[in-house]
Amino acid sequence: MNRRRAVLAMTSVGLLGAHRALAQQSARYRIGYLNGGTPKVQTEVLQTMLLGLKEAGLVRGRDFVLEERWGRGDYDRLPAFADELVALKPDLIITVGSPASLAAARATQTIPVVFINVSNPVDLGIVKSLRQPGRNVTGISNVGDQVLPKGLELGMTLVPKATRIGLLTQRDDVSVRQHLKTFDAAAKARNIRYTVYPVEHQFDLKRAFDELHQARVELLIITSQVLFFNSAKELGALSAAAGIPAVSGFRVITEAGCLASYGINTPLSHRKAGVYVAKILAGNNPGEMPVEQATEAEMVINLKAAKALGITIPNEMRLRADAIID
Repeated sequence: MNRRRAVLAMTSVGLLGAHRALAQQSARYRIGYLNGGTPKVQTEVLQTMLLGLKEAGLVRGRDFVLEERWGRGDYDRLPAFADELVALKPDLIITVGSPASLAAARATQTIPVVFINVSNPVDLGIVKSLRQPGRNVTGISNVGDQVLPKGLELGMTLVPKATRIGLLTQRDDVSVRQHLKTFDAAAKARNIRYTVYPVEHQFDLKRAFDELHQARVELLIITSQVLFFNSAKELGALSAAAGIPAVSGFRVITEAGCLASYGINTPLSHRKAGVYVAKILAGNNPGEMPVEQATEAEMVINLKAAKALGITIPNEMRLRADAIID
């Protein structure tokens, strides 16, 4: 019986491998996918992008093969992954986040690249302008640096007496300078002083929160960078343990236990990217397709976290929120 099961299992694996090979041979397109995060955390946004492609008539396995490369928080690996994808000669490469998008833009000037969640593609040199990208790259800009001041405003509304403000950001992220510039301008306009707490990797977060706790930080603002999206559970647990109200740019972090968030609807941006991909594969020139700026922001408040922190959420804020987590 065991031998029979083993034979059946081997046969099933062989058939599955043959099926996949056949699908790859019959698929019309090969698409590269470069993401600086981890597949476990970013499954939802990947599936949303695939849904956008499906709505445009392109089904994975039937119409295209997706070659995935994940940085898993280590951005130093992205240039090599970009080169790997280029060597596969795909019809198009999809990138998520500024580091991945910059790596792909440097790796090829001929293969079309569609980026998602890049705050300042012009300043980064990825495109010449938002209206006329001018080369082989276009995509969806998340204007993350512009919503960061809104996060500060939200935090000060929920914790109006806070005087010790912390800004948690990722060291060496290619988009961080612009984030800091816009945040600094917003803080100065409100006469708010703050301290920057930079981290490099996920394992730096515990050390950062120890410093935040020792400094008796009363409000923490978290920048909209891939590292923090991937570290949602850790951020929720650490902010709760330290008793620090934290406001971020990602809903997933609020769902994990932080106080609130104000940011771009990330899944919707990925869905729109699917439409961009379909248009390019149909023959459109990415250099002539304007970069779309995602403006669909959402505010989310975690009432459970607020209660644990002793914060009363005004009814006005409850009404304004796009989602309330009980």
